[in-house]
Amino acid sequence: MHAPIVRAIAQHAQATPGKAAVIVEAVGRPARTLTYSALVDFIGPLTASSASTSSTDTAPVVSHGLAVTPAAPENASPLFNAAYAPYDQVIHALSRLAKGEAIVGSTSGSTGQAKRYCRSQDSWVASFAMDQKMFGLRSSDVILAPGSLSHSLFSYALCHGLFIGATVVLSERFRPDHVVHQIASHNATVLYGVPTQLKLIVQLGSKAYPSVRWVLSSGARWFGEITPELQAMFPNAVIAEFYGASELSFVSVAFHGGPTPTPTPSGSVGRPAPGVRVQIDSDQIWVSSPGLFERYLGGAPADFFERVDARGVRWCSVGDLGRLDADGFLYLSGRQSRKIIVSGKNLYPEEVEQALLSYPGITQAAVLGIEDALRGERIVGIIVADPPPTRAQLIAHLRPLIDDYKIPREFFHASRLPMTNSGKTDFAAVRSLFQAGGCIAL
Repeated sequence: MHAPIVRAIAQHAQATPGKAAVIVEAVGRPARTLTYSALVDFIGPLTASSASTSSTDTAPVVSHGLAVTPAAPENASPLFNAAYAPYDQVIHALSRLAKGEAIVGSTSGSTGQAKRYCRSQDSWVASFAMDQKMFGLRSSDVILAPGSLSHSLFSYALCHGLFIGATVVLSERFRPDHVVHQIASHNATVLYGVPTQLKLIVQLGSKAYPSVRWVLSSGARWFGEITPELQAMFPNAVIAEFYGASELSFVSVAFHGGPTPTPTPSGSVGRPAPGVRVQIDSDQIWVSSPGLFERYLGGAPADFFERVDARGVRWCSVGDLGRLDADGFLYLSGRQSRKIIVSGKNLYPEEVEQALLSYPGITQAAVLGIEDALRGERIVGIIVADPPPTRAQLIAHLRPLIDDYKIPREFFHASRLPMTNSGKTDFAAVRSLFQAGGCIAL
């Protein structure tokens, strides 16, 4: 069976059999460690039998107390099932990778129901090659991935780390104080995190951690205001923000602070990653890349688009809108599925949300379009802040930042906004919260 990630693990086991491959830690409990040789001891029999055992067989494999039942991709659960603890997630994933199965995951579903998708192992390996050109991670690195492996950012961190022979440190759950303890105790050199996690980490204080050389972030828009604090906390690190999607893999990379390879203009999500081509067609972002996914399981969502050009090149779009400047830097304006039409003008709420988040003390923001008989839709802003600002203060803050028609005329406060498992605002749940009267008018 075609299992390039597992073959790489086997090669590392021959070269450094006793090296720690995965360390799983939980607060108040002993760490659990898997060496590269232990991984091969587990996956070897699976690999050897894969030629005579199809992925549709239902006989379970039992290892480390976990029964793993192989499944055909059409019926498969995600590669890293959120129901498992991290240690068992690793075992579950390796059992499937060893059989050459495709990688199955779930999108974040921030604007609706999450969709399952299928990627080949080759597409992940292609993403690893892009990663190496940009960041040059190596086998001596200690990679800290302090989030759920059901999130594509952290599952990617694990698989890439194992592919290059590094040591990957995982957590049972995210706690910022535990993260900084892990950085210090393991001399971590690479830290993955979504922006909200990094914001919580820098709030812990100003102690410096010089071992970290890369801070890699994705999953939501970057909080530019935390860059100086991150630089102080990780003085030897370059901060890189990925823009991409589960279906597209890397699209572009922006560098913030430190000795950046290419300084990124404010507001940009960077230049396309190596091997990635980006086209803008009627403001819609189209991507061609060796890292593209194969297909959705159970039907594509309405905001996914696909085409093949005259040369037979496949292009995909997840409905994101943006522009490229003369220097090749990409800027996002919003997502087609979230577009609000106000008095005949198009408004993309992401721009308004970013402006709201720049107000001191606002930690979360969501902008919704509510049906309005006169204007088509009216704009409502919902924020989380303690204490919340007044409506007049918010309007005064927004006026220099965005066009007047984009400024909400109604503002509401909530104690918190619902989030998806991947750390993004769950806008469908926010709308339900608003409609149920769970927000207080300002």
